[in-house]
Amino acid sequence: MRKIQYVVNPMTMIVVAILKDCEEDFIDLIEKSLDDKYILIWGGHKRYKLKKQYVAKAICHPNDEFDAEIGKDIATRRLLNAYEADKLLLAKKFSEDMNCVSKFVLDKAIERREKARNYHKGI
Repeated sequence: MRKIQYVVNPMTMIVVAILKDCEEDFIDLIEKSLDDKYILIWGGHKRYKLKKQYVAKAICHPNDEFDAEIGKDIATRRLLNAYEADKLLLAKKFSEDMNCVSKFVLDKAIERREKARNYHKGI
């Protein structure tokens, strides 16, 4: 995973965590998981793109003492939760799509098998 960048502002007591260039992360994950024989079928479909970047923020309560490291931890947790939640949604979409493809292929095979069984050459 790429390195998370942080913007720390002690004056406003805000820490922002930023993860950039995420758009193709799920596509890359799928491609690393697939055997070579499936890569041609897969084709890196753009339907499974994530956001270009994820940003999360931690704001220190005015009555608390500001600690940049605690702020980074909170912002990182929020950022990773959003990032992983979006990857999970894409994984579900991918799984549903693959189930639809599998069902279509199976239905077509059954249909062709029935046509073959019922084939008459006009005898």
